[in-house]
Amino acid sequence: MTKAERARELFLEGCNCAQAVFLAFAEEKLDRETALKIASGFGGGMAGMRDVCGAVSGMFMAYGLLCGPADPTDRAAKTKSYEVLRQLAGEFEARNGSIICRRARKWSTARQTFWKPIWPERQKRRPLKIGGIVMAAANWRTLKKLDAHIHILPDAVHTANPDADDVWMYADLRQYVQIMRENHIEQAVIMPFNDPFLMSMEFTAGAVHRNLAEMKRRYPGRFYAFADIDVRNSRAETVDALCRAIDDHALDGIKLHPNNSGLALDSDYNCAIFAFAQERRIPVAVHSYPNAEDDLSAA
Repeated sequence: MTKAERARELFLEGCNCAQAVFLAFAEEKLDRETALKIASGFGGGMAGMRDVCGAVSGMFMAYGLLCGPADPTDRAAKTKSYEVLRQLAGEFEARNGSIICRRARKWSTARQTFWKPIWPERQKRRPLKIGGIVMAAANWRTLKKLDAHIHILPDAVHTANPDADDVWMYADLRQYVQIMRENHIEQAVIMPFNDPFLMSMEFTAGAVHRNLAEMKRRYPGRFYAFADIDVRNSRAETVDALCRAIDDHALDGIKLHPNNSGLALDSDYNCAIFAFAQERRIPVAVHSYPNAEDDLSAA
């Protein structure tokens, strides 16, 4: 078993990122209990503060244990050690966008895009939000993944905006399928925006649903797609459109985005959608915020 495989195994046992990486390298030098105690406070980006990533802290501690200078007066050895650690940190940052937990967790799979892979191998007894960053110190690319939230724009939208130079230029189905192949992403869920102007050139929910169905058709078994809503329509019209999306286009759920629709989640409009979803036994995905990375109170 490689150190990467061992780190992954430890992480799935319940170790935090720092513990998993550190213990994978330290267990031949230290007893398990001591190693876990040393690394215990570094998880979640330093005690859950989302600062320096626990995988980086574990990597630094492992290097110090195995290769670090023991003589505090040896300035040359200390300088050499710092050089190596800075290089390791740079490689981690190049792969993940940052050594800071709250930023690296957003970047870890496909920088400049929007997908957020999750890890189905997580233990049910300890559900974790994201299991990917620890694999930057291990080999996360080899894990099979389900990408639970991606945005893909239809070809017609890309064709109509040939000069687009923002992040949406990456929301391309062919590009993403290649990313799936490279990163062992077996399936993905395409989410709309509650804004038909982004997902069609006809600017209707029905057109969005046809586009989503076509994406599923082009790559059978690879994608799920959730239906959109258009708040310009009445509640009855929206429920009818959702019914056609499920029955005619085989879409897999409904996406609600209160920030884009301007409707409170418990509004009469959304309650009608929830009632339809309950009757049809289909999932509803809700896009909640914070919309600023450091403002958790906005959730």
